[in-house]
Amino acid sequence: MTPPYMTPPYRLAAICHENDKPVALAAAQQLADAVSKAMAAPWAISLNRCTWDDCPPDQPLLLFLRADADIDEPIAATDARWRQRLDARRSEARPPIFLVNLYRCIADPDANVSIARIRALDLLAIDLSRDYDLEVVDIDRRFALIGAKLIGSDYRCDGERAAQIAGHSIATAILACGLDAHLPADVQQRALAGLQEGGDLRTRLAALQPEAAA
Repeated sequence: MTPPYMTPPYRLAAICHENDKPVALAAAQQLADAVSKAMAAPWAISLNRCTWDDCPPDQPLLLFLRADADIDEPIAATDARWRQRLDARRSEARPPIFLVNLYRCIADPDANVSIARIRALDLLAIDLSRDYDLEVVDIDRRFALIGAKLIGSDYRCDGERAAQIAGHSIATAILACGLDAHLPADVQQRALAGLQEGGDLRTRLAALQPEAAA
């Protein structure tokens, strides 16, 4: 018997800096396109940008560290703030939480941030993932493999190329985590395989700058 699946759209909440919004939108679009292609029918996603105070408790949550990179405070204070917020969302039935780490690269020598701060935040992401069962989206590794010159950005993830590559990593992580309440297993497998093959991403990047295909 086919299990009942949740009626589209797939609802994804995101707490993000204004500059992270293009990344979240790129992730939602690429996930929707991959699933639509896999099931040969439109599959919609509703991206809900929210705050910690009004974030829906029943929706998967996308989190970013970008805003914390520019804050001048001890990493222990940042750690405590994140744990306080995540403690409030503890639940046995909690939907997945995806935490996007930072690319360890600073393009602007006058930027008010250090590699040490970014490294500490990425290590914090690992600690939080262990303690709160979060899914870390490792764009640091992805961007490092491609290189800052081709991406055209740094830890801020500015620009369309950076947004598309980071969005692809997020969409892949969401599918790899599983959408069993929303989609049949075979559709998930085809969609994930399509994302991992990367053809659509290469097409998107080629339209922006041919040599940026990843």
